[in-house]
Amino acid sequence: MIVWLASFPRSGNTFLRLLLHHLYGIHTHDIYVNLPDPIDRSNTKDLSTLVGYKSYQSLDELAHSDEIAFVKTHELSNDDHAAIYVIRDGRDSLTSYAHFILTNEIKCAPSQYANMYAKTLRKIIYYTDRFGGWSRNVASWTKRSGPTAIIRYEDLVAHPIETLKLALNQLNLDLQPATGEVKLSFDQLKEISPQFFRKGKVGSHKDEMPPHLEAFFWKYHSRMMDELGYTRSLGIKAA
Repeated sequence: MIVWLASFPRSGNTFLRLLLHHLYGIHTHDIYVNLPDPIDRSNTKDLSTLVGYKSYQSLDELAHSDEIAFVKTHELSNDDHAAIYVIRDGRDSLTSYAHFILTNEIKCAPSQYANMYAKTLRKIIYYTDRFGGWSRNVASWTKRSGPTAIIRYEDLVAHPIETLKLALNQLNLDLQPATGEVKLSFDQLKEISPQFFRKGKVGSHKDEMPPHLEAFFWKYHSRMMDELGYTRSLGIKAA
């Protein structure tokens, strides 16, 4: 049985996996990384250990197993497997994703970073070739027919244990907590893996999305943002 751990990139998916592992002792899968399991799981500074990474033979095998398999994905929904979907303010997701692309994919030189950041952010605001684009990705999971528990990133950060438990209850997943607490602070997580744990701040777009790009963002994503109840920054109108 597959339970998707789904989100648009930079929306809290990795933090969700960490919670599942530290609270319930659950090992999770990742459709983008399927390497051998870590040999030494005692290395607490390894990201794969932190999130309880586990390799798998095939998704079909996981789907037909009697055991629950939690699998990370950023892809559009295309089946009826159960899912937990994490929603984050599109402005925060996209600003964080732009930094991730520059740091991990482009490996942008510091001297070019500011200029490349604005160009990259503008592109991923309206491009749909990356996981369908933010609005389409959200719609594909929140409007699907399969059983889906929706988590708000803001709630996950503010009340991680309660938010996760509520999602599991919505899917009728009766899991027994292993510890009942998360011992790592966000600062510790950032030190261990800065490429994944950059800020974790709600409303980070206020410092990182220039007004003209926020106006551009609302041109493409106003319908979904309005549906989710997110509001424009003061003075911002759709471009």
